[in-house]
Amino acid sequence: AALPGRVQTAELCPVPMAPPSALVCGGLLSALALLAAVWYRPAPPELSLQGRLDVVLRSLLRAEGKVGLGGQPPPRVAIGFGGCLDIIVDGVELLHEAGIEHGHSPFHHDFIETEKQLAESFAYFFPPGAASERYVSNMTLFKKLVNASKRLSEMRWSLGGNAAVMANRLAREGCKVLLGGRLSRDQSKALSENVTVAGEFIKDADIHLILEYSTGARWGNYISRRANQIGRAH
Repeated sequence: AALPGRVQTAELCPVPMAPPSALVCGGLLSALALLAAVWYRPAPPELSLQGRLDVVLRSLLRAEGKVGLGGQPPPRVAIGFGGCLDIIVDGVELLHEAGIEHGHSPFHHDFIETEKQLAESFAYFFPPGAASERYVSNMTLFKKLVNASKRLSEMRWSLGGNAAVMANRLAREGCKVLLGGRLSRDQSKALSENVTVAGEFIKDADIHLILEYSTGARWGNYISRRANQIGRAH
């Protein structure tokens, strides 16, 4: 209560404002705390690791969807170079379809030139479940493998190459992307409409064969100890 005969005064002081960098750091720390809370919160016994990962990914996608460009023009990005067509098959089934015998001893080759070298290389990496990628210098052999892969019911393909995959991802984020490289028309159909290819179309795509196999897969007397894949390129 005010005292009689005394004049009451109030002093106003400016409130210090946090610098923009502090606000940005605070926002990032809040997001990390939220992700940590989602990741480490007790999960029901029936929720698998994949289920927990799905929860985190959905949370990230929701957070990403709330961020816009604020009316600004989309960023313009140039990226290179090139891309390829990944043909993904079961490795054991492909070798069987192509008639590649499994009776060869394991041997390490820096590149593949013959069917014997292919069988030896596969026998080398397959049992321990080790990843590898080898160049096939024999075009006739490589075409034989590609044609055999197309006869498999479980064959699938996807756009490959770091530049092309990154271009699609940047386009998904709202960027206008210029991709330097030479792709086939079929490959270009897998690109976002926000990706422009700076290069002439080629008739045949650069193909990478990816031979997958699961844990416990059998090829002759060889059994894989873990799932992995072996890449073949020409």
